[in-house]
Amino acid sequence: MIRVGARLVFRLLPFFASAAICAGILSCKRPDRVSGTASISGAQLPLKQLDASVATDTARTGNAPGLDSATILEDLVGLIAERSRFPLALVDAEARFRSWGPIKREEQEPNNVLPPTLVLSGNRGPILNYRVEYDWDEGRSWKFSCFTASIVDPSGRLSPTYRILLRMIRKRLGKPAWTKPEEGRLTTVAWNLRHRIELSLSEEVDYPAGGPQTDHLTISISEPQGDPD
Repeated sequence: MIRVGARLVFRLLPFFASAAICAGILSCKRPDRVSGTASISGAQLPLKQLDASVATDTARTGNAPGLDSATILEDLVGLIAERSRFPLALVDAEARFRSWGPIKREEQEPNNVLPPTLVLSGNRGPILNYRVEYDWDEGRSWKFSCFTASIVDPSGRLSPTYRILLRMIRKRLGKPAWTKPEEGRLTTVAWNLRHRIELSLSEEVDYPAGGPQTDHLTISISEPQGDPD
């Protein structure tokens, strides 16, 4: 899988994103941490300017890119931007995701390196696919490992959706713990939840095997890699 900074717009982007999930592209992502600046569409900005940019974009586009999308984004943020909920218990995850629609449950057999893994996955409407993973620990129970969500915009314009999600998450969690500028892409922004678990929002571009490029936002919740500067 090759990630690049350039973006292409596809009218059938939600379909291709769903196909990418089936191909196994959606997985736990633990971005390395860097603090200091933020960027919108490749331009680096201090956090105060990022705040002003978010407010301006929200005033121009409204609360969300569409009524159905608004409900999906609000439900997603209501689940993830709650510190007391993490690490997410399996019974809570199954109850919440069943309220969104059908879920797929898969148990992956252990090997010489990895323990048994339980995966819950599904989608919410045409714009959201999610995946949550649990590892079998020594206490003979399923332990939360990570949550990943892929969000697409049928219009191909990720920046408004990114800024709306950023505003909604900041309203619940406050100032980000760190940001990481990404060349040619939207800034990766992350918040501390609890017990070393972090929530990050980023833009990714993937080339799935046998399919076209897909451009989407990724929300990841897991223990991070690396240390902030």
